[in-house]
Amino acid sequence: ALAACLSAQTLPIPKEPPPRVAPNTISFGEWKASHFHLEIQGSHYKLTGTPGLPAEMVDGRMLFRADEIDYDSDTGELLAKGHVYFKHFEKNEQIWASHLEYDTEEQTGKFYDVRGVTLPRLVTRPGVLSVNAPFYFEGEWAERIGARYLLYNGWVTNCKIPKPWWRMRGRKFDIIPGERAIAHNSTFWLRNLPLFYTPWFYHSLEKEP
Repeated sequence: ALAACLSAQTLPIPKEPPPRVAPNTISFGEWKASHFHLEIQGSHYKLTGTPGLPAEMVDGRMLFRADEIDYDSDTGELLAKGHVYFKHFEKNEQIWASHLEYDTEEQTGKFYDVRGVTLPRLVTRPGVLSVNAPFYFEGEWAERIGARYLLYNGWVTNCKIPKPWWRMRGRKFDIIPGERAIAHNSTFWLRNLPLFYTPWFYHSLEKEP
């Protein structure tokens, strides 16, 4: 079952929220922001949306949507809470969370009540085997450090959601999307059956196996 799952060529991913955002817009630096209500105090911007129309900040690298977004243009620090959605365009990553703390300059941050998906970019060169199976993760919280994620008290899989064939559940995962995932003190589950426990487990996420 695991081999069949890993070789699957087409798997659905959670849909990106529709681009319905608050109607007012403002630009500062490379950012374009949408809001229903805006407060500005020096370098600090507080954007608020309404139910069904979240606030948004987007530039050429990433997108943030949430009920409330606080951003400091001097430090690059961003806080978002309430139905948070994050997308990194270059890395092809999408994350949903209850709230987050993010440094937009250093590309580091923390996501709480997190679930996410990454989708490898396809390689179309002749003679190269590539797969487009998405990689899912979910946990209590996750920390992003550059291209690396540390996921705590959660699970990972690259099988079809919401009923995957397998999951790896554990206390900590060290994930580099598109490269590898390392599980610490984890249990391998097949459907609803725990098969084995391992203190350390490596899983390749390479798009060119």
